Amino acid sequence: MPVGSPSHPQTPMLDSRLAAALILSIGGATPAVAQVQSAWNVQYRHDAKPHLYPLEVLPLPNGGVVTVGLAFATSSRQGDANVVVAGFDEQGENLWSWTDVSVADNGTLLVTKPMASAGVDAAGNVYIAYGGATTSSVVSLGPDGAMRWQNSLMIPPGTSGCAATSIDVTPAGDVRVAAFGFENTTWPAMEIEAFDALGSRTWAWSGGFNQGVTGIPHGVKIGPNGETYVYGQNDSSIFAQYYKTFAMRLDSAGLLVWYDDLATNAGQLAYRYGDLAPNGDLVVAAAGWVSNFPGSDRVAYAHRFGPSGRIQGGASLSSYLPQCCGFMRELKVGAGGESYVAFDSLPEVVRFDAGGALLPTWPMPAGTADADIMAILPTADGGAIVSAARQLPTPSGTVDVRFDAAGAVVWTQERFGQFPVGVDDEFAPRTDLDIAIDARGNILLANVSTSDGDNEQRSGIQKLIEGPAVGGNYCGPAPVNSTGAPASIRALGSDARSADNLSLLVADLPVGTFVLFLASPQTGLVVGPGGSQGNLCLGGHIGRYLGTNQIRRARQNGTAYLQLDLDLIPRPLMFQSAAVGETWNFQATYRDTVGGMATSNFTDGVGVQMR
Repeated sequence: MPVGSPSHPQTPMLDSRLAAALILSIGGATPAVAQVQSAWNVQYRHDAKPHLYPLEVLPLPNGGVVTVGLAFATSSRQGDANVVVAGFDEQGENLWSWTDVSVADNGTLLVTKPMASAGVDAAGNVYIAYGGATTSSVVSLGPDGAMRWQNSLMIPPGTSGCAATSIDVTPAGDVRVAAFGFENTTWPAMEIEAFDALGSRTWAWSGGFNQGVTGIPHGVKIGPNGETYVYGQNDSSIFAQYYKTFAMRLDSAGLLVWYDDLATNAGQLAYRYGDLAPNGDLVVAAAGWVSNFPGSDRVAYAHRFGPSGRIQGGASLSSYLPQCCGFMRELKVGAGGESYVAFDSLPEVVRFDAGGALLPTWPMPAGTADADIMAILPTADGGAIVSAARQLPTPSGTVDVRFDAAGAVVWTQERFGQFPVGVDDEFAPRTDLDIAIDARGNILLANVSTSDGDNEQRSGIQKLIEGPAVGGNYCGPAPVNSTGAPASIRALGSDARSADNLSLLVADLPVGTFVLFLASPQTGLVVGPGGSQGNLCLGGHIGRYLGTNQIRRARQNGTAYLQLDLDLIPRPLMFQSAAVGETWNFQATYRDTVGGMATSNFTDGVGVQMR
């Protein structure tokens, strides 16, 4: 029986069964270049099927993060997969996991690969769509991993099953799921369904060859007025040599408004990726070839669809197709309406404006010409963050790059490990990298790693704090500890009170030691308090961070991290909210062993003035 099913509700913390299924190994992050700071880096695997590949990373409103991936028995990704959903707090601690089976091929649907897609609402509820043996399921988990509801999708008329490919969720928890099956194992029939936040089906739409709307959906998006956009591959026969694109719009009640496909019956083309523009228009991109001779007449383009259908014009992207193939890896639309596209084996970000005019590309930094850009996230300042897979240097891994609005590189970092393999086929394009930004402005990255050398693929999550260290250190260096170095503390994030994004990072700790963070508006100096090896650098009434998961344990790289809530700074008998103009001082104390004797020590102090 799968963990998380209605008869086995998921609890917020890992029980013994889940602990056996999801083994965590915490590793240090590769030092970043320029102004990016790594808060934590977690790699984990699924023991039942130890080759775990991430699909999506979803920030939660409480600062935590949920990751969704597919776990296979072998690295070839053949056969059924386990859908693995795991929740972490903002300190990077795993709190819960949930898993079920996504079936690859039941002999009827001819689906060659398992699929899963997920979204999250403003309350932090998670929604997952994935394929089963004869149908597909939609599951909702709470922010604590507890099962909220589960429904099966209806099978399209004339078919014997359906496979979910994508899901979209509004902040209020309205859900749209796109799936498909085959009529007589030949004609693809779509199934689009809507659910409310409580799991009630509000409408369902089915369409197949007889309705003239055949297709395999690659994506579904909910527009600003509750309309539903679906895009993908119009395929008259799964065995045909030719297929074309399609996009369609359903109104808020699930009624078909329009269906559009490319005006040709020749070619192998599909809308692989799509995103909503700020005004609610759908932007989609396609790549492939006009004939059945790959490489001879390759084309790529992007189109925009509004409430009434396709908007005239579009961007021709054919000149950016690399020689090896016609695969596209990503399309995202920025806050200004500009779009960002990634292609296989092209170490550049392709861009075009809201009207479809091509803009100058953004090349990857020197020395990363082998990079395959597989994830792009536009930023509010007009720049973007990209993650790219690299085969070189050895060992292979991932390079992350931050571009500013002019295309200049702000920072880069390398994450070594397993070379992520992008999956892009005629059913559901996917990659192994994902990027998100949480409500505080911190960056969350997903990739694949084989950190232990056991040839098993792990799903990795990293949290980055963008910007230089803030505040000023004092009372240092601290006395050395058993590592032979003094532990030091840094304040990361922003000293702007309105941002409420301040974190503490301690380095050079003994591995595994418990760490207690302290706060006070006053500085001080007490040498060796209570026989400690270190010095207390705070004065006045000192608060201690003793809340849930606030007492930290040093990771394998000797660091400990704490995200602060500036509305709840602890004092001895109360909490206090930081105010603009105030200076708050922070320090950490930790356990240690010197000469076989248990003792304690302190870091230096850091003071941050709120502005």
